[in-house]
Amino acid sequence: MMNLIVFAPSQGKFLPIIETPSSPDIVADKTEKRWQKIKRGIRQTYYRLKEKIDHQENLCSQLRHTSELCVYYPSNQDISEISDQLHLFFKARYSKHSRWLCVDAILALLGIFFMPIPGPNFFFYYPAARTLGHYLARKGTQRALSTLQISFTKEPLIDQIQIHLKNLEEVSGVITELETRYHLKNIKKLLCHLEEK
Repeated sequence: MMNLIVFAPSQGKFLPIIETPSSPDIVADKTEKRWQKIKRGIRQTYYRLKEKIDHQENLCSQLRHTSELCVYYPSNQDISEISDQLHLFFKARYSKHSRWLCVDAILALLGIFFMPIPGPNFFFYYPAARTLGHYLARKGTQRALSTLQISFTKEPLIDQIQIHLKNLEEVSGVITELETRYHLKNIKKLLCHLEEK
């Protein structure tokens, strides 16, 4: 089961944040064949980029690991409204990642022609890593839209934070408690982006 925290301070503003598992260690094997080395290089590039890409892509890709999702939302919101917004969010992300999966796959295929050139092959590895990222995010949103069991629970800590969105320093203790309780990272940074929208 994974935890998903939803901030929805006003109409049109919706920020889901999922718990953050650690990235796996990818170890090189001396007996790897060429194709295995390429696959390892793509995965390593993807995990290096993971911290820099949009958190919503990470959220979607994490959903492929779970069959149950517990959504925590503000107590002043209606459960049907949160459920509808979450469903629209997943549909939009599925469409977005399907499109970009195709675009980045084509760019990675074009980058194959640069593979014989010595040195780091940015023309192949970056688009290939982005293709992997969009594939994993698409797979996660597909699961969310079809087989994922979702439960909803009100969380008063979210209410306290939403009241102070203009001045998050006042609720830094509450943010820390929420991060600790649900294994989250960088809530303050993500909430600053929400306030900019």
